[in-house]
Amino acid sequence: MCAHKKNISFILAVLALLVSAMGAQSEELTFSASVDRTRVGLDDYLTLTVSVSGKDIGGISQPDLPSLDGFEIVGTNSSSSSQFTLVNGKMTSSKTIDYIYTLRPREVGKITIGAATLKLRGKAYKTEPIEIEVIAGSVSGQGKTQPSPRTSSPSPPSPTENLRSEDLFLRADFDQKKVYPGQQVTVTYTLYNRTQLANVQYEQVPSFTGFWAEEIYNADRLNFQQQVIGGKQYQVAVLKKLALFPTTCGKIQVDPMELVCDLRLRSRDFFDFFGRTKRVRISNKPVTITVQPLPDEGKPQGFAGTVGRFSITASVDQRQVRAGEALQLVVKIRGQGNLKTLPAPQLPPLDNFKSFEPEIQEQMSTTGDKIGGTKTYRYVLIPKQQGQFLIETVQFSYFDPARKAYQTARTEPIAIEVLPGEKGEFPLILGLGREEIKLLGRDIRYIKPSTAAIKDEGGDLYSNRAFQILQIAPLLAIFAAILTRRRRDRIRTDVGYARWRGAYRQSRQGLRAAHRLMRSESSARFYSAMAKTLSNYLGDKLNISVGGITSQHLRDELVGRQMEEQLVQQILDCLHACDYSRFAPASSQLADMETMLKRVRDLISRLEKTGLGTRRRNSSR
Repeated sequence: MCAHKKNISFILAVLALLVSAMGAQSEELTFSASVDRTRVGLDDYLTLTVSVSGKDIGGISQPDLPSLDGFEIVGTNSSSSSQFTLVNGKMTSSKTIDYIYTLRPREVGKITIGAATLKLRGKAYKTEPIEIEVIAGSVSGQGKTQPSPRTSSPSPPSPTENLRSEDLFLRADFDQKKVYPGQQVTVTYTLYNRTQLANVQYEQVPSFTGFWAEEIYNADRLNFQQQVIGGKQYQVAVLKKLALFPTTCGKIQVDPMELVCDLRLRSRDFFDFFGRTKRVRISNKPVTITVQPLPDEGKPQGFAGTVGRFSITASVDQRQVRAGEALQLVVKIRGQGNLKTLPAPQLPPLDNFKSFEPEIQEQMSTTGDKIGGTKTYRYVLIPKQQGQFLIETVQFSYFDPARKAYQTARTEPIAIEVLPGEKGEFPLILGLGREEIKLLGRDIRYIKPSTAAIKDEGGDLYSNRAFQILQIAPLLAIFAAILTRRRRDRIRTDVGYARWRGAYRQSRQGLRAAHRLMRSESSARFYSAMAKTLSNYLGDKLNISVGGITSQHLRDELVGRQMEEQLVQQILDCLHACDYSRFAPASSQLADMETMLKRVRDLISRLEKTGLGTRRRNSSR
């Protein structure tokens, strides 16, 4: 009986220990959210504090905030405190970490701050939602104040907290503000900083309406250089450099670029291990460019609107060719200007040759800050008859803005000798008449086969299926040739169509290049390549300048094509993530880069299956 009572006592003691342990486990973490007030004015600030308390919470991650659509986060802070208790000679400790967010209301009405979430040791925690009433103006006596954290004494302002406009600003420098249509304007966006800068993101990039924009430089990292301006020392970094080519006359305003910058704030709180940051927005001043029309005086005949400085050369792969052989005429235009809008040169009359549409190649280059390069046109020529012929001078007219005058570049004439064929025969060339054809050689001789060798050839030839197919084949070949010719003509004359057709191929090349950068663990260059690949793909598909793709502009374009809102948001999130990773101070891991590569590849594949994969003929701009 005594043994039985001992067993029962032992079991009860074990149960008591389990209940005590479960109670301790349930009390090991407290997760809550609070605000300094539930009624604020539209001109006021609201402080949201998310608190985590418990034992052994070192290395805890920052909680995930709910969607704060009705507020703008204007500042962040954090603080921590520890409490020690001595009971019966045994010391216990607990720690409290406060994550503090300063919010500014965006609209009047009742706004609910949803539940913040936290995961610790596989368990999820949530706070209670909080309802806030926002009124117009300011709550009396509380307008535009930012209360100090509850768990720490306020620290004196640091230079970053009292940010002045001259401490952090963005400037756009244009090399000239009065130009002609098609003349290059170079704009450089430079960041000037005298603060503790933690991160930079593009919030708004100008659309460059009225310009054709080509990128010259795009920073992968903020490469700061020391520079003294007005007696003050600044950290200066070039963010972007673009070549703008005006497409219309008049006064064109270039909208400002806007950046979002996270600034580190100094703190005197001993327990503030996480530091404090403040988010600010900066932008440059808008600039107006005056585009004057090209003069009428001295305008040569056949002038196609090209502006810049160019030279032209012409050559052939052989100056002596036999009958029926083709030769290649290569015309190259070199110089400074917008090669992508360069029209094909006007060839002289080629009455003695049959010519075909040229194959066009572009090789872009940058000299200093000037865009230029070489554009090559390769023509296939087939002589119509034998003899000595001359390919006359090829002319190309352009307007030189430096001289403010029209210029005409010319090639040298090229002599071609056409010899008879190997057997003294000249083949039939499309377009020649019977009187121009010489039949040389022996007379026709009749062949008399042995009657014993004659075999039955079957039914009539016209009833043979293979013969019928052969009759249709030329018609199909002509139809295919017409379609091919139309497609080539459209590619040559419709820049938007050419960009749309080549978008997917170019994106695959960009993804392969990014993959090589990922393997070399160059994270900044990798994310720059990913952003450029996706931006170029969208720019080519939508026929808009790559330098002019902004978040809002891109959203409007995609929504205008009836694209799903979820897919549009995924595209914008992907571009923002690439920008953030490019300028983030820490390098990304290989796994993160592999995830981003797959993310962009899947996005492009999905876009190919949407409305961007099909294009109407009249959709070019």
